[in-house]
Amino acid sequence: MLINKASDWGPKPFKMLRCWKEIEGYHAFVRNKLKEIQVEGWGGYILKEKLKRIKKDLMEWHKFHSSNLGERIQNTKEKLNSLDMKFQEIVPNENDIEERLEVIASLHKMSELESSIMWQKARLKWMKEGDANVIHCIDKERVLLEEVKDIKEEIFSHFQNQYRWRIQTGPRMDNQVFKQVSEEEGELLIKNFSEEEIKKVVWDCDSEKSPGPDGISLGFIKIFGKS
Repeated sequence: MLINKASDWGPKPFKMLRCWKEIEGYHAFVRNKLKEIQVEGWGGYILKEKLKRIKKDLMEWHKFHSSNLGERIQNTKEKLNSLDMKFQEIVPNENDIEERLEVIASLHKMSELESSIMWQKARLKWMKEGDANVIHCIDKERVLLEEVKDIKEEIFSHFQNQYRWRIQTGPRMDNQVFKQVSEEEGELLIKNFSEEEIKKVVWDCDSEKSPGPDGISLGFIKIFGKS
């Protein structure tokens, strides 16, 4: 799933960062982009296409806000230091004090953004290098497979064999008496889920846990579900 110098596991997955929602303008940006995306079709298809297309816009937005972040932090620190040196020589007025507070707030926001990005990168590195659940090699009939291509083929072959259709004679249920649901209970079993039920299930889940294969978190759905 990840790409490094030694092994190519396929395309790098899309990742959402927790810190995005704390950046000024993020919510307005996403809502405007979702409104701009016009898709026709049934509800599920519209949602899929909107999420698919918004990812590209989010990556560009992320690059804009995180590019040269370390350099911007350093420049802001130097500006703050310059103001402090200036205030040692003169008595600051209200505008000077307000400017210093704005610089401190900007530095704080950028530092939090950098910390969040580094934290998420550290998690990815841990998952890639330190987690015992990550597959680094496979023992096939006492032959160690370490190449990515061989590992992929062996995993595919294993599950292909596991789920291959086989004609088998299963146990018979002749003369068995089972409890039956009532007609009313049967109707409840095939009843369509209501919007309220679906929303409750989504809202009961942790916002930052288990994003789907598309990388979209449940927190994103909660915030922008109506956009």
